[in-house]
Amino acid sequence: MVLGTLAEHLLGLHQQRDHREFLAVARAIERLHLEGDDYVRNAATIGFLEGIQNVWGNSGTDPEDFFPLLLPESARWWKQLNLFWEGKIPYVGATIGDQDNSAE
Repeated sequence: MVLGTLAEHLLGLHQQRDHREFLAVARAIERLHLEGDDYVRNAATIGFLEGIQNVWGNSGTDPEDFFPLLLPESARWWKQLNLFWEGKIPYVGATIGDQDNSAE
């Protein structure tokens, strides 16, 4: 719920063209992905990144506007969400460890 509220907050800022907080948020999400345990990484992906995709998409704002702000590990997980929702992988993270991420 907190991460959904953050997604809504960022949407409001984005709609106002106020992106001052976005770099700090991107850095924090990246740290969660790199340094967190399984539960924390899952929250960063399913709680936050998917929250951005859902909240922004349901508001008529293209969630892909947020993607360029993501740092490398978070961007990998964002792409996994997209692949999952497109039906190209059976679960989020299915190809994250593959050398040949051909589904990406």
